[in-house]
Amino acid sequence: MKRDGFVFAVRRVEADYLMPAHYDDELVVETTTTENSGVRLIVKQDVKRGEVVLFSAMVTIVCLNAAGAVARLPAAIRRSVH
Repeated sequence: MKRDGFVFAVRRVEADYLMPAHYDDELVVETTTTENSGVRLIVKQDVKRGEVVLFSAMVTIVCLNAAGAVARLPAAIRRSVH
């Protein structure tokens, strides 16, 4: 994305560590979009072992332009992550 003049940055993470994972566990990360505004994207991420949630987080992501200032998310990104 940097070649297109923008990058994504994590602005905020709210995380809950619920249970430990163990060596050789097969883990699955599920990510769902919870909010998609003009300048930010909020996703919920769960790390699971089977059906058991080990870790859950709400992650706020912003788009930055080449100068490092907050910029609107590109339309194609907003449409693809609804």
